Amino acid sequence: MKKSYKKSYRRKPVIPFYKKSFFWKSLGLIITSVILFYVLVFYEFFWVKDIEVLGNDSIEKELILDSVNNSINFRSIFLIKTAVISDNVLSQFPEIYLASVSRDFPDKLIVSVKERHAIAIWCNGNLENCFYVDKEGFLFKDTDSKNLVVISSNSNFGLNDTVIESEKLLALNELWQEVRELGIYWFELNGSDIVAHTTNGFVIKFISSEDLISQAKILKLTLDSEISKEDFKNLEYIDVRFENRAYFKLND
Repeated sequence: MKKSYKKSYRRKPVIPFYKKSFFWKSLGLIITSVILFYVLVFYEFFWVKDIEVLGNDSIEKELILDSVNNSINFRSIFLIKTAVISDNVLSQFPEIYLASVSRDFPDKLIVSVKERHAIAIWCNGNLENCFYVDKEGFLFKDTDSKNLVVISSNSNFGLNDTVIESEKLLALNELWQEVRELGIYWFELNGSDIVAHTTNGFVIKFISSEDLISQAKILKLTLDSEISKEDFKNLEYIDVRFENRAYFKLND
């Protein structure tokens, strides 16, 4: 007689989900996330309580603080968007060309700014609409002052405009430093021609397509060797736009 053998199968016990490691890992992750969210948002220890402004010179600290506070939409130092604060400061204050915001934990922001510095004053043709201009040719603040060399043009411009290349502006400023002793206070730009107005009433004509310092040297040489003190008082113009020559005219 043949014996029959049947394979016996043991049923696996069902493990409750709450006893599985995956459940406890997930639960731990959820609890950790909730705690972290609470710390980031609701824990007052990490709320911004102090803002320090560094680098401001002509702009009042309180004005910058107002801009920063208006840019903060989360009180937690972790959630504050520093790039938004920087962008708002730059857009509100054209006098500032660099603004960076850093966190000083647990509850402090440090706002570092760098201001533009004027090297000239840019005006329209009748010298009424004037702005301070920095070394990059950027107009950053309107002014009625004439405490720097004045440059005028008849082009359309306004606040936040870049009106001249930095190299040309630097050359004009160097020219002014070279000849300001003659009473020059205003450079009038007309294409490549530069008309320098003096407090003595005469004008000096330069051309920007040639080296301006060389023209200044020719101007000084002409004044020293060809124009007497008496003639100097009666000058109408001196023209140094022609290579190695200067022409001048006296009032009748």
